[in-house]
Amino acid sequence: MADVKLIRHAESYEVRLADGTSKYWYYDDDDPIRRVLMGRMTGKEAEEAAKAFARLARDGKTDG
Repeated sequence: MADVKLIRHAESYEVRLADGTSKYWYYDDDDPIRRVLMGRMTGKEAEEAAKAFARLARDGKTDG
């Protein structure tokens, strides 16, 4: 899958696949208590997870 885009938003990373579907990783770097309560990652963790997924998607190793 050649056309995979990694997009950074204010509180999430989006991986947009060639078929138009997207997968999101939400983060919160402002409030650690809220982050835990909302089940979010840190910005760094979300970025790393999104990049790893994007690599797999480019290699055709994921369903999306």
